Amino acid sequence: MTSIAILGHLGTAQLAGSAFAGVVTAISSVVLWQGFGDALIGLSSQAVGAGNPKLSSVWLQTSLLCVTICAIPVGAVWLFTEDILRLVSDDEDVLHWAGLYARYSTIWLLPDACVGAFSQWLNGLQLVKPTLGINFVLVWYNLGANWLLVHGWGDWEGLGFIGSPIAVATTKILRGILLVLYICVVKRLHEPYWTPFSWAAYTSKRIRTFMAQALPAACVGLVEQAQFVFITVMVESIGKDQLAAHSGMLNIFQLVTCGMYGLSDAGASTVGMLLGKGSATEAKRAAKILLALMMIMSSVVAGGFIGTHNFIGKIFSKDPGVLDYTKSLALILSAAYVLLSLTFSCFGTLQGQGRPHVAAICMFVGLWGLSVPLAWVFGIKMGKGLVGVWWGLVVGYSFMTICMVGFVIKSDWVELSKKARERAEKEKGGEEGEEIRGVGDDEEVVGDDEEVVGDGLR
Repeated sequence: MTSIAILGHLGTAQLAGSAFAGVVTAISSVVLWQGFGDALIGLSSQAVGAGNPKLSSVWLQTSLLCVTICAIPVGAVWLFTEDILRLVSDDEDVLHWAGLYARYSTIWLLPDACVGAFSQWLNGLQLVKPTLGINFVLVWYNLGANWLLVHGWGDWEGLGFIGSPIAVATTKILRGILLVLYICVVKRLHEPYWTPFSWAAYTSKRIRTFMAQALPAACVGLVEQAQFVFITVMVESIGKDQLAAHSGMLNIFQLVTCGMYGLSDAGASTVGMLLGKGSATEAKRAAKILLALMMIMSSVVAGGFIGTHNFIGKIFSKDPGVLDYTKSLALILSAAYVLLSLTFSCFGTLQGQGRPHVAAICMFVGLWGLSVPLAWVFGIKMGKGLVGVWWGLVVGYSFMTICMVGFVIKSDWVELSKKARERAEKEKGGEEGEEIRGVGDDEEVVGDDEEVVGDGLR
């Protein structure tokens, strides 16, 4: 969002180009952050709740290995962003800036993907508070670095457009260094959960368990990001002002989703930990609290969109044509935010339950079965333009939300708790009496056959 705000004042083409690049980088890397990263929350929290904390570090090491391998093809996509976008756009000015931004962004790809996995591991362990100060300081560092490298200081004119992705790269790399130093060296908070790397820990059963969580989580991110790519291409065909307004408002929208994603991750960690512990009743109560908090937060954000709709676009543009579109779009985004907050409340619960595949199916049907087709019908076929596109999205979001709420309501919490403990290797799964090795000093990790509690939840 910082980059969009600063680059938007260089010109509409630079704004559209950087936003276009952001769409490509987001969808191509979704498997890194929302797949291999998000899978850690449920698996790690369930392991800790079940009393097998060192298993969580095996999940982290598995994630880092997968991230490193997959970062290679993702980086190749980023390097050829301009050529890829040329398949859907003929605006060479916008394509030039998009390709330039994406190429310089490869600097931070692998470091940030690894830091993302580490951060999600901390979320699963509920060790978020120690990182808040670092993240807060780096938000302001990123703002200052962006402004300095783009516009310069005194007699130095700065680097111009490329200064922004370079500033972002320094921010992300510095964040990773500070997080690891603070958590692992200064506070040593990782020690109760850490086990040295050992190939013996990577059994076929664990790999299957990890992928069963990671791939559906990646699909959730993929269908979500792919929808925005398709919609952005659709809006680009309407006009440059509409694309700039759409891209700028979408970045503001994604900025305020930090509350949505933060609560969702916290809910997934809490639900997962309680299910791993065997406390099915408490896990269900935690899901209800998550829903209540999400609705309160989303109402505040929606009110912010409504209250600032007349001038919110000035954050990233001073073009009167762009600002006219942002006024209408802000009102629609208020409704979209409430619906998506409810959706991600359910996603957090499903993730904590170890059922991200349910969320993936609901999102695919809602986004690609309804949102995208209706966006085309309202925006292009009926000639309603950018506003019509977004109303089509809202209809699909409504259906998706209803489906996910239904699955959460019908949850069998007792059975889900039992399965969580099996994933955490505290209940016997597979063959009777199976021994599972490779955690810590090749220690044996076998379930202790504790009884799962959960009266009257079915």
